[in-house]
Amino acid sequence: MYYQVTIAIPANTPEAAPVITPLTLTKGVIATLRVGFPPGCAGLAHVVIREKGWQICPWSLDESLHWDGYVFEFKPQYPMSSDPYDLTIHAWNLDDSYEHTVFVGAEVVGEELSLLAWSEGSLYIGKGDSWLTK
Repeated sequence: MYYQVTIAIPANTPEAAPVITPLTLTKGVIATLRVGFPPGCAGLAHVVIREKGWQICPWSLDESLHWDGYVFEFKPQYPMSSDPYDLTIHAWNLDDSYEHTVFVGAEVVGEELSLLAWSEGSLYIGKGDSWLTK
């Protein structure tokens, strides 16, 4: 199942007071995560994605995603195994003149798959939160 949200970020929205938008998913594994910045964002619109308060994208806590005319695509194989199955998108805009719009999408697959993929040196197998590391 694919879920997507479009976020309008007003001009002069600081990182300290971002636009926070929920993205409600279902139980399963996030197979694909996309964050899109249409042309015109000029690298001034920023996004981080959190799950239950933890930053999951980008993985580095001092980083954010920002670009112009680009769609980031990740294959995180991230398990969403406990309710609520929500991501929160934190977005801010350093542009002093223009609002910018970004989108965030997630493809969730069922837990019943026995082997999903290699991701960041880890292998997800079985149901629940079973992780093996290389």
